[in-house]
Amino acid sequence: KPSNQSQLCQSPLGYAEPHLFGPNFVSTEDYVLVLAEGRPPPTIAWVLANKTHVSDSSTGNNNVRVEPDGTLIIKEATVYDRGLYTCVAKNPAGTDTLVVKLQVVAAPPAILEEKRERVEGTMGENLKLPCTVTGNPRPTVHWVLFDGTVVKPLQFVNGKLFLFTNGTLHLSTITPSDSGNYECIATSSTGSDRRVVTLKHNRRRSDTDESQRHHETSQD
Repeated sequence: KPSNQSQLCQSPLGYAEPHLFGPNFVSTEDYVLVLAEGRPPPTIAWVLANKTHVSDSSTGNNNVRVEPDGTLIIKEATVYDRGLYTCVAKNPAGTDTLVVKLQVVAAPPAILEEKRERVEGTMGENLKLPCTVTGNPRPTVHWVLFDGTVVKPLQFVNGKLFLFTNGTLHLSTITPSDSGNYECIATSSTGSDRRVVTLKHNRRRSDTDESQRHHETSQD
C-alpha cells in the first residue's frame, strides 16, 4: 500500500497522528492501520465517526470493513467520512482503545479541458466532446444542449447522442442542425464547474467543390 494513504500506529496503542487525504486525492480504497499486540491476541473492533460499531464479522456495509488483522478499510472516502474513529482491542487481560482522527479535504469540481472551445465538424462525421472532471466528493456530470435537452451518463438521446461515464459526449453522424453550444456541467456538494463547446458544422469538401463548380458554370 502507498505510504501516503495510511497512518501506522505502533503498539502499544497510545497515539495517533491525524489521517489526511489531500484536496486532489481521489481514493479507491483507503485504510487506517493499527497494530495491536497481546497474549492471547486481541480482537479488534472499530467505532466509526457516525458511532457505528464494526468488526471483521460485520456485514451490510459495503463502504467500510475490518480486516482480520484489524485494519479498517474505507472505500472512496469523502468529506462525509471525516471525524474520530476509535479502535478497540480486547482480550481476557483487558481492553485498550486508540482514537484516530480522519480528515478528508474537500475539493470542488474542476474540469480539465478548456472552459470555452470551438469545434468544427463535417456532415456525417462522428464527434467526441470530452469533459474530464476531478473533485472530492466525486462530481456528477451532465451535458445541456443548445435546445435545452439534458443528457445524463449512459443516456442515449435522439438516436445520436450518448454520454459516457467519464464525461465524454459522443455525437453520431452530425448534420447542420447539430450546430450550437454544448455545455458540460460538473456538480457536487462542494460546488460546480462548467465548460461550453461551440460546434460549427462544415459542409463536406465534395459538396463545397460542387457548389463552387455550379457557381462558376452559372457565371459562364
